[in-house]
Amino acid sequence: MPDKLIFDGSSCEPRDLSEVIGQSMGAASMCWENVRDAGKFEPDRASRITQEVIDWIEANYELKVEKESNLISHARRELERIGEEPDTIDWYLSVVRAFTAFGHSGTSRDVMATVLERLLRFKPLSELTNDPAEWEDRSEMSGRPCWQNVRDSRAMSHDGGRTYWMIHEAEAAGGSDVAPIHHSKDFVSESNYELKGSGPDGTAGTSS
Repeated sequence: MPDKLIFDGSSCEPRDLSEVIGQSMGAASMCWENVRDAGKFEPDRASRITQEVIDWIEANYELKVEKESNLISHARRELERIGEEPDTIDWYLSVVRAFTAFGHSGTSRDVMATVLERLLRFKPLSELTNDPAEWEDRSEMSGRPCWQNVRDSRAMSHDGGRTYWMIHEAEAAGGSDVAPIHHSKDFVSESNYELKGSGPDGTAGTSS
């Protein structure tokens, strides 16, 4: 990569947008093959042009220079410590920034981090149910009645989703026949719920 023409970390490094634009335009004004023959420089006109550019940018873009948060600093430090590539670090930090931009803190941050972690690992956020739409028939592939859960691919069933076992638990136990059996939660669709209004017991409706 060629050496930087400006913004090279010298004492003239710009401190804000105004200086960035001013130095850029000043440097550009010297881009003549023969500067001495370029004619008379008009500093007032150049200053007005610079200010117009600054005004336009401020009017059309939201300029936000923020201090790096503790979480982002932590992420950067840890990623650099394990030797991640700069592009990879930038990607990770963009994810962390998106997470912190929502304003999470304390307990809410922990809860949201747990939810995000489960989603990224393709895990469900609530109990598996016996909803037929939640179970994909794999009988032809396995050679016997077998269904796989579409929300958690580790869950397998031999009875259409009423009960199920987990692949990783079966591997640990030595086979699906000796793996722990889990019972799916009963699924109640909106079409099976009849809204009847508040009755003597205060309920709003009944589940069929």
